[in-house]
Amino acid sequence: MALLTFSGIDCCGKSTQIELLMEQLKSRGNAVSYMWLRLGYTPGFQGLKSLLRRVAGKKAAPAGNSPQRERFMKQGWKRRLWLYLAIGDMFWQTAVVTRWKRSADIIVICDRYLRDSEFDLAMNFPEDTVTRWWSWRLMSALAARPDVALLMDLSFEESLRRSLAKSEPFPDSEDRRRERAEMYRNSVRDGQWHVIDATRDIADIHGEIMGLVLGVDAPLVAGVGGRN
Repeated sequence: MALLTFSGIDCCGKSTQIELLMEQLKSRGNAVSYMWLRLGYTPGFQGLKSLLRRVAGKKAAPAGNSPQRERFMKQGWKRRLWLYLAIGDMFWQTAVVTRWKRSADIIVICDRYLRDSEFDLAMNFPEDTVTRWWSWRLMSALAARPDVALLMDLSFEESLRRSLAKSEPFPDSEDRRRERAEMYRNSVRDGQWHVIDATRDIADIHGEIMGLVLGVDAPLVAGVGGRN
């Protein structure tokens, strides 16, 4: 079955479109699995961190950026350990779990994928050049390739407006949001994504996405396997 990925800055409408797509595919009789794949913050990795904290007898760090997290990440060996574990988790999710689900005739829908994590690494760990590490390159080489990779294109200004209207609990600063928006915009020329104007009507966007999904493989929504 297919692997579908959604990328884009905060408030671009990924969650809404993923929910609509999952409902539509399930109504057609397809098995669908949702995966949230932000490097270092997948449900599995969060569980591992909680376990390690309990073993060490430490309290959980507060959500979002915090002085405690900043102190932790400033310690070189701890930061590198965190990154290696996060990459290992991403390898498990993208190279093992996604492939297993596809082989089981499950359509996999991912909120974020490898390119999104590359942007996170460039912003959060610029001095480490993590994407040059052998572990990252191996993980990238073995990760399942999306059949449909969507970029919900939204300007910095509109993303900020939507964020303020939603009162997000842990929003990026304006400078970081602008930097992230520029990364997505600059990456469009690479041709890795099908770019969708996220300012369009929700129903129109959903219709375009369904058209793309139905066109990936003829048997995609008929219960017959696709590529792994």
